[in-house]
Amino acid sequence: MNFPVEFSEETKKQVALWRDIIQNKHRDDGDEIFCNDPLLIIEYNQPGLAVRNITENDVSAVIRGTPNYIPIVFPRADLVQSNSVFAFNDMQTMEDAIARLFDNYNNFVTGRQDPIVGRVYWVQFRRDNTFEVCERGHVFN
Repeated sequence: MNFPVEFSEETKKQVALWRDIIQNKHRDDGDEIFCNDPLLIIEYNQPGLAVRNITENDVSAVIRGTPNYIPIVFPRADLVQSNSVFAFNDMQTMEDAIARLFDNYNNFVTGRQDPIVGRVYWVQFRRDNTFEVCERGHVFN
């Protein structure tokens, strides 16, 4: 898989793991081009978090608190839930989570000029073992 250069090694591992989980979950869904269950990915800016006096846990709590967000459970108990990669059951709930991030952390909304919290991406897997990735700009700045 070809990842954006901005993805950390840990994010790349998480995306590869989720690819297998999601493709297996949807293996019998028919001839659709895309699998459901998009991923929301945040590549955090640690200095930005520190200046704002927040943590990755704070940001992930906003995402996990999105109405209708139901986390997809890892198939193995030894895997820890990431604060950077989130799987959603549908695009609308993911879009709602992105809107909540904007409402909580965007400088335009907060009226401050804080450094950015990070960069936001979404990933959607295709049946042919590829994926589409798109950066969502201006969520945190």
